Amino acid sequence: MMNRHLRKAAVVTAAITAGLLMTACQNGSAAGGDSSSGKETKESTAVTDKAAASSDSKSSTSKGVSGTFSNGTVTYLAPGKYIVSAPGKDDQQFFVAGDTVIWGYGQVCGGPGVGEGQEGGTRCTEAELETAAKKGFTAEVKITNGIATTLHDTPQQ
Repeated sequence: MMNRHLRKAAVVTAAITAGLLMTACQNGSAAGGDSSSGKETKESTAVTDKAAASSDSKSSTSKGVSGTFSNGTVTYLAPGKYIVSAPGKDDQQFFVAGDTVIWGYGQVCGGPGVGEGQEGGTRCTEAELETAAKKGFTAEVKITNGIATTLHDTPQQ
């Protein structure tokens, strides 16, 4: 009789322990922090798209920061998320949406004297922005409700 209760207790304990272990490391929160797939990038992009969509539908109640950050240093934070550090202002995090216009004058993409009328201004991709932001570059960023609407780097001299 005592053996049966002991076996049941051991089985229940093992089942509870297994359940806890299986739920403890979900969503890429493993102790190492590394991910073996590109799944997180797709999820981050989906979050950015949702943030952009929700800001469009709730623009009157949005609480995201809006403003122009001139001569600021743009650095990479996470996929689709960046920080601009402008003189005289607090550092500001912002998202990049699918409709964000990114212009390069040599730091993100393109170069001086490239583009219409040799004035520069090459349209850049989000991948080029991410690569440049990992190194850091100077730019003007216009943000509406926490999402960059336009971003252009400062022309290199």
